[in-house]
Amino acid sequence: MRNTCGMRVVALLPALRWAPWSSTRLKWRRLWRVFLVSSLKPVTHRAAVYLLLEREDGMTPVFMRTHTKFMPGYYAVASGCLEAGESVEEGLRREVREEIGVELGSITLVHVQYRDAGAGDEWLDFYFHARDWTGEPVCAEPHKHGEIEWCAFDAMKTPLLPYIDAAIKAWRAGKIYSEFKH
Repeated sequence: MRNTCGMRVVALLPALRWAPWSSTRLKWRRLWRVFLVSSLKPVTHRAAVYLLLEREDGMTPVFMRTHTKFMPGYYAVASGCLEAGESVEEGLRREVREEIGVELGSITLVHVQYRDAGAGDEWLDFYFHARDWTGEPVCAEPHKHGEIEWCAFDAMKTPLLPYIDAAIKAWRAGKIYSEFKH
C-alpha cells in the first residue's frame, strides 16, 4: 500500500501494533488514520505581490493592519494575492490601486521569497520596487488598514510582518531570493 507521496506505509503496521503506546487509549488504528490523513493533506501554492514604493528622500509607505483576520496589529506594505488569470505585474498594479490609490509607472522586480506558512499553505511572494507613480498614497481601504505612515527602509515601523521584514532585509543585502518559514 502506498500513500499519495509514494512512501511505503505497510512497514509501519507492525511497529504501530507493538509500540510502547499501544496499550494506551491511542490504538494503532487511530494512529494509522492520523498518519494517513496528515500525509494526504493537500498543499496549496499561492502567489502574492508586494510593493516597496520609495520617495526621493528614501521613505516608503507602510500601514497598520487593523481589521484583518491575518496578523492584525502588524505593519505592512501595499500587497495582495493574485487573482485567477492575472499576471504578476497586473496583480501588483491592481493591488496598489486598491490599497493606496496610486498608478505605478516603471517597476522593478527586486526579490522573490518562498514562504511556508505551515499546514500545507505555501506562498511565492514577488517584491517590486518603484520610484515612479501618479497620485498621492492614501489608505484606500480604511475598513482593513490604518493611515499610511512613511518610514525609511532601514528604520521600518514595528512590528512589521516578519516575512516582509525578512524579504526587505534580504533585498537590501543584495539577495534576489530567500525562504521564510512561519
